[in-house]
Amino acid sequence: MDVAEFMRAVYLEWCIDLPKTNGDDAGELPIPATCIIGSDGNIISAYINKNYTERMEPGDIIKALETLK
Repeated sequence: MDVAEFMRAVYLEWCIDLPKTNGDDAGELPIPATCIIGSDGNIISAYINKNYTERMEPGDIIKALETLK
């Protein structure tokens, strides 16, 4: 996710240097994701949300893993 220019200054105030961390000048912030991938390489379940505070529910992860048995 590309961080808006005004937010880059805020991140720097918080001692978060995105270009230094990322190794480029893009100013991107990683988006967390959870993927359950079967042994055949197919994606069984995936969850992606740009709101880093929201993650895949543990129960949903367990259900997806149980389908691999």
